[in-house]
Amino acid sequence: MRSFSETFENKSRLITRRMFILSSLKIAIFVAIITRLFYLQISENIKWRTLSDKNRLREWKTVPQRGIIEDYFGEKIAKNTQVFQLHMIPEDVPNLEELFFRLSKIIDFDERKKRRLIKRLKKRKPWEPIIVSEHKALLFAT
Repeated sequence: MRSFSETFENKSRLITRRMFILSSLKIAIFVAIITRLFYLQISENIKWRTLSDKNRLREWKTVPQRGIIEDYFGEKIAKNTQVFQLHMIPEDVPNLEELFFRLSKIIDFDERKKRRLIKRLKKRKPWEPIIVSEHKALLFAT
C-alpha cells in the first residue's frame, strides 16, 4: 500500500510534467507568432507596401460621348462638354509648397485659390482626395 507522501509525490510529478508541457506549448506558440510577425513586417515589407499602394490608387473610366440632345425646335437641351478635374491626395504629396508653385506654372492657381485649398485640406476626411481645379481644360507640361 502506498503512503500519503508517495501518492503526493506522484501527483506532484504529474502536475509538474503537465505544467512543463503546457508552458513549452505556450512558448512555442508565442515564438511562432513572433516569427510570423517578423516575416510579414520585415521580410515581406516591400511586397505588402506595394500591394497597399495598388489598393489605394483609384482608376476612373471616362464615359463615351452621348451626343447632343435637341428639342422639337432644334434648340440644344444637352450637349457634350469636356470637363477636367485635378485631384490631389495630400498624403502622397511630400511638399505642398512645391506642388503649389508647380501648379501656378501650369494652371490658373493664385494665392486666393491656395488659401481656399488649404482651408479645405483641414476640413476633409483623411481618405478623401481634394479637387484642386475643375471645369477647365488642363494642359500639363513636363
